[in-house]
Amino acid sequence: MLDCWGLVGLAQEVLRENDQLAFVLAARHLHCRVVKAIETLKTFMPADIPSFQGFQLDVSQELKLISNLSFWKAPFPPELDTKKCSAYGGLNIHWSLPLDSGPAKSFRLEYQLIGFYEAESSANEAVCIEELDVPKDSRVGMKENHQEWICGPLVEGSGAAVASVTAVSPASAYAVRVQAFGPAGSSDYSQELIIYTTPAEVLWFRLDDRSGYNKDSLELSEDRRTVCSQAPLGIVAQLAERPCPTGTFLPVDHIVGDFAITRGRHAWVVDVDPSSCVVRVGVVNATKLPDWFSTSRQLSSPRPSSGCLLARETTVRKLKRCGCVPWFEQDSGHDSGSEEVETAQPSLLITIARGRLFLPRGQTVSAAGSTNMATEALPLPRRLTVCLDHDEGWVAFYNSDGTPSCFCRRLVDCSGPVYPAFGMLGGGKLRIHPLDLG
Repeated sequence: MLDCWGLVGLAQEVLRENDQLAFVLAARHLHCRVVKAIETLKTFMPADIPSFQGFQLDVSQELKLISNLSFWKAPFPPELDTKKCSAYGGLNIHWSLPLDSGPAKSFRLEYQLIGFYEAESSANEAVCIEELDVPKDSRVGMKENHQEWICGPLVEGSGAAVASVTAVSPASAYAVRVQAFGPAGSSDYSQELIIYTTPAEVLWFRLDDRSGYNKDSLELSEDRRTVCSQAPLGIVAQLAERPCPTGTFLPVDHIVGDFAITRGRHAWVVDVDPSSCVVRVGVVNATKLPDWFSTSRQLSSPRPSSGCLLARETTVRKLKRCGCVPWFEQDSGHDSGSEEVETAQPSLLITIARGRLFLPRGQTVSAAGSTNMATEALPLPRRLTVCLDHDEGWVAFYNSDGTPSCFCRRLVDCSGPVYPAFGMLGGGKLRIHPLDLG
């Protein structure tokens, strides 16, 4: 091999020769050596067979370095918390990342108006809100439709987060979704959630602690959003035998909100404990408040003595003539058979007793579409929405679970200020604005 390498060097030097005679003489000699070298290589054999069997490659350090490498992983789609998400005074959306998700630094909320639901009808007709006609591709897990998505706020965070949007319309349905952003990129969108706003602008109020309510029976929470009622022993024994005594007059302790409605349409949500004995929810005209709170002490005993029975019956007849009955009276459920014209009442409340909802006497629309005038008992929803239209003079009660549906709508006297009203008999508990998690 060394001879061949020397021959190659000699050939390079010969090629640099400028004298033709000297080049010919050198090239002739070089040619002879090249022919000899070619013949030698044809019979060349290495002295030993090359082998790497005796060598061992150490890659332990390299494996250690590779095993310690950490790769960024893109975050998984966020999971919406359907129990906390609400549309009360705006969209309040809660979500979190799955446990095995990659890290995230921020989230983006997007929402889309997909339609409206019916929130009113003529004054003399029964109300039954139809389910919103949402396209099939607008449900949870739907494909993107032709409507435009609106980008909400960009929320900083790495795990659970919440975002709010206030620019929403009442009596509407919105689709919401969330996307996560991390060091390794963005996630896919979360599943879309259909959420419904209240039928009117939310009325923010608290329970009035200066309204003259019975402080011996009713107990207000510190934030004045929750009221609890203690059941006297006489009432507990009587209602244990007959939870809804027909034709029996029992004292109801009333309390009102601290805000008077004088115009416009407003709504608020009430959460009633299903184990409550008797709870009444509705509205009352300001002119009837003195009758309520002035007679509460006269009717405070569930078993009046014979000496005060006449005075009590006189008070009962007087209050029934003026349309204000501050006690629980279960309707018989039998219709007189004559067509009655609904008149505006100074106070209108629905009754909730032992997990059942009793609508006030009047025209109602059942699920099958039939119309009747009798009192109807329905299952108690998890949350109840009250909507008052002061300008039109009516109040409606809605089921706030899932797609909004109207239980009933009644005329109410709105000639003056109207207050949110609540009544309790026996043990019970209710809370206003339960969807306001702030």
